[in-house]
Amino acid sequence: MSRKYDDDLYIVENTGLEYKYPSPMPVHGSILNVPKPSGVYYHYSNEDSQGALIRQTEGFPGWFDASVDNVNSVYSDRLNSERATRTNNIIGGQDCVWSCRLKHAGDLKLKQAAQAALGLVELPTHVQVIHYFNVSTGYSCPVIAAIYPKTEKEKAEFAERHNLVA
Repeated sequence: MSRKYDDDLYIVENTGLEYKYPSPMPVHGSILNVPKPSGVYYHYSNEDSQGALIRQTEGFPGWFDASVDNVNSVYSDRLNSERATRTNNIIGGQDCVWSCRLKHAGDLKLKQAAQAALGLVELPTHVQVIHYFNVSTGYSCPVIAAIYPKTEKEKAEFAERHNLVA
């Protein structure tokens, strides 16, 4: 992974993936893990597909500010029955076909899938879906990660926990 600097931003490049981070990073900012680049063949027999990006929303930042954002993720094989059914209905198939169905899905569909999978009240701001497979079963179990805004109550609680209250 290489880094290049561009005025107040630096760009992390990972074989085609680019994320722009503010420089300096906000006090409560954190960089998210950078996935492997998108692949063509997502399967347990393709080692390069383990941890490879399936799709992310346009402008996915690659970082978040914990003082104003929440980040949550879930593996498809860890969804309860209700959330799995809702998520699969939005995507159009079970997790074994997510890599095909989501590859060309629009941002709205990604956000709706993440909302259903994570049980969010509102649509998330950004979503990223990464391919994994369960090594014990060999089945696909992609992970859906979402960045979404904290509620005013969560922001106040964060500020209090971190002594940011004046």
